[in-house]
Amino acid sequence: MDVRAEAVRLFVEQTHQRYFDRFPDAFGQVITETFCDEPTLYRAQGRIWTERFNERFEEVHGFSPETLYPALWYDIGPRTAAARNCLFGFRARLYAEGFMKTIRDWAAAHGIRSTGHQDQEEVLNPVSVSGDLMLCGKYMDIPGIDKIGGDRPAELFYKVVSSSAANWDKKLVMSETFGAMGNIPVRELYAIAMDQYTKGINQLIPHAVWYNDRDVTFLPELSWRNPLYNRELPDFNRFLSRLNYLMRREGRTVADIAVLYPIQTLQAGHYLDGPEGYYAGGVKIPGTDYIRVASMLSDTLTRDFTYLHPEVLERCPVRGGQLHLDNEVNHQHYRVLILPGVKCISPECLRVVERFRKAGGRVIFTTSLPDRSANYDATNEEIARRTQQMLSARNNPAVFLPEPDTKTLLAALEAGYTPDVTVEGAPTLRCIHRICDGRHIYYFANVGTEPLDARILLRDEVSLRSFDPHTGDSAPFAAETSDAGTRLRLTLPPTRSLFLVSE
Repeated sequence: MDVRAEAVRLFVEQTHQRYFDRFPDAFGQVITETFCDEPTLYRAQGRIWTERFNERFEEVHGFSPETLYPALWYDIGPRTAAARNCLFGFRARLYAEGFMKTIRDWAAAHGIRSTGHQDQEEVLNPVSVSGDLMLCGKYMDIPGIDKIGGDRPAELFYKVVSSSAANWDKKLVMSETFGAMGNIPVRELYAIAMDQYTKGINQLIPHAVWYNDRDVTFLPELSWRNPLYNRELPDFNRFLSRLNYLMRREGRTVADIAVLYPIQTLQAGHYLDGPEGYYAGGVKIPGTDYIRVASMLSDTLTRDFTYLHPEVLERCPVRGGQLHLDNEVNHQHYRVLILPGVKCISPECLRVVERFRKAGGRVIFTTSLPDRSANYDATNEEIARRTQQMLSARNNPAVFLPEPDTKTLLAALEAGYTPDVTVEGAPTLRCIHRICDGRHIYYFANVGTEPLDARILLRDEVSLRSFDPHTGDSAPFAAETSDAGTRLRLTLPPTRSLFLVSE
């Protein structure tokens, strides 16, 4: 038995297996998923480890990590970044495989799927809490997140989890939603759901349903028993059903922009017993801007993107001037690659970045430049030198934005190609574009409190039909098509959305 999974196997035997023993006929019919709620690495004051770590590490890496251990607390010189990536990266792998993968494998053997979410997903530096948030999703059938109240901005991290699903070709992305928010207005129920679905989530599990409405720990209580919501819930449920009808279809999401998930930089800057405390991430890594860059793309510029995990970027081929995520179903093709706040990178990732730039792709660095190697295959000096060569190249040089904002980011994105979707005059508009069974599905949502009137250019030349998920109405949609694409005007009231589907 693999030591990484033994404790979790025993846990599954005492929990999941007991349900199967009692209700075997329900599995795959009534019981369709497992759900894990907030597993974490921050126990043991953030020092959670395993006594056989060295043995397992040596089996994989071919050398003992004993001399690297001081790097868990101290700067040990030029190889600190590589040492910490080895140690924290391997711990994240043991956690993801030992917990998430063990449960997923059991679920698959019993005809159901695994889902759930990590604790403290909203921490910028996940090394002490989930280890590697994207990697956790790799080993779940349905990667997930929770959207609850308080000062936890989960909406900023939706794309991390949905990108994990995209990286490893998963169909569904889950959100546990509406917990500990108080009696929020009905309008906010819709706004939250629309924001989630435009950022790749397509399975919403309400937190706020209670067996006993007289003993509700965390408001709201969303049921027929609550007069604040009972008249509205049938329409809201139909709205979600219509979203699911179109957004759960097997297909691919269209995104021109890839953003490197900077886990190697975060691991390089992390150490144990940091000043922030283990529950809040331990260490604030200077220059960490991947969430701010993502927010500018999605929430201001209306440009969709996908985070690429370093493990995935390393195997992405470059063809025809584009970087390709060659998944069987959700294949994506990028014209732009952004490296946000990346100071540490593996030489394998850097080689892919270089090939992409040489082939004509747009490479954008923000806030920081790589000058540390994530492993021992290259020196720090070599990483810094190769980065500077990309910036100073005569043909198609990389771009560096030391203090990125929406204006400078937009200017850097204008690289001589037509974006998949271009929006003018609608800062509260959210959008996702999918292709399913050969049909284009665009979902537009106004999450703001004011009506909007947007001019939109779609790169593809398509004849469109509208589908209103709020009412179920469908009709031909007027648009002007030409060699430049499809131009249209979209007006939406506050907290309203619309599908445009190619005929």
